[in-house]
Amino acid sequence: MRKYVLTSPDFTGELIFGYNTEGVLVFFENNAVLQNAHWQYLSKNMPFVDTELNGLVKKGTVTEITDLTFARFWKEFNHKVGNKKRTEKLWVALQESERIAVFEHLPKYNYYLKTHQGLMKTYPETFISQRRWENEY
Repeated sequence: MRKYVLTSPDFTGELIFGYNTEGVLVFFENNAVLQNAHWQYLSKNMPFVDTELNGLVKKGTVTEITDLTFARFWKEFNHKVGNKKRTEKLWVALQESERIAVFEHLPKYNYYLKTHQGLMKTYPETFISQRRWENEY
């Protein structure tokens, strides 16, 4: 099973497409606010095969969902301090597109800390609750 998240500046939220091992669409999940024009476009251009997915995107971004578990975040954030249970609750509340953004941003955040001496790494709970992955580092 392969899952992809589609986000776009044209709508709020995310669309999730799931494909089986043959690349055939097996589920579609709408977590977005779509206008009638979006629905009409989607009904005419639904990517029933994974190779059609990139053709659906004009301005948006398609990202493959890999391991988005809290265990992976806890390991990769690599600053095991604070309240782990509260941090996990915050993690579970994030949408898949937000979790993807966290993992994409972690290397930039770590590089920023390395190149700016004297800054301490924030607690993982603070990183999530204050949406620090959205900062420009």
